[in-house]
Amino acid sequence: MKNPITLALALAMLSGSPAFASAAAVTASTSIRGTFTPAQLSHYAAALVELEQVGAVLAVHEAGLPAAQRAALAQQARSERMAIVQRNDLDPATFNAISKAVEADAALRLKVRQAMMDKVIGT
Repeated sequence: MKNPITLALALAMLSGSPAFASAAAVTASTSIRGTFTPAQLSHYAAALVELEQVGAVLAVHEAGLPAAQRAALAQQARSERMAIVQRNDLDPATFNAISKAVEADAALRLKVRQAMMDKVIGT
């Protein structure tokens, strides 16, 4: 059985990622608490679980690599992150809007954390 993934770890992995850096533009047109469907939140949670896995693999593989290889690996990871978001039926703007809302709303954060745990344990 896998250990439950915390939302904080998944969000920390995403912070500073250029692939998801356009959240400021999203915030201008979307309320910070935005209205998201249960399906969007479920897709978001599934994406976070996958993104956390990519982050863990990246951390293991980049240790000890020369700078050029780390840069190439980081580019591959950015591409994979974008693919994960799209594979989970989200666009980057929606993903970023949900991320902002989750950061600002404790109840939404708990809801997403529970959805992530459900994805991990397969319920």
